[in-house]
Amino acid sequence: MNYKILFTSKNNYDLLENWIKEYSNYNIPEIINLDLGSSPFHYKKGKEICCTNQIEFIEANRTEFQDNIKQIFTHLKKSNCYYLLYLHQDCFPIEKETFKKIDNYIVNNDLSKYGC
Repeated sequence: MNYKILFTSKNNYDLLENWIKEYSNYNIPEIINLDLGSSPFHYKKGKEICCTNQIEFIEANRTEFQDNIKQIFTHLKKSNCYYLLYLHQDCFPIEKETFKKIDNYIVNNDLSKYGC
């Protein structure tokens, strides 16, 4: 895939875990989870879920949206990732081919389909 998925989480790792189980047979891009200050219990739980499912876990420096995006973009400079799909954990694409379609739009330089 030519992009990664970014989730932000705060004390809601059950949603991420359920999504992973629901979509485990989909061909999905790599996932980055940015923790926005979960309680110690949920932070540990989130880190374990991410580790078990090969999801990159990052602790947010701050909780403001602009700071989060800047932190992730700075982090991604170290990789070959040029595109990021920002999803909330309770708003997932429901079609199995959605992620492939987005990847094809990137390859064909037609991101206008998704308002990018």
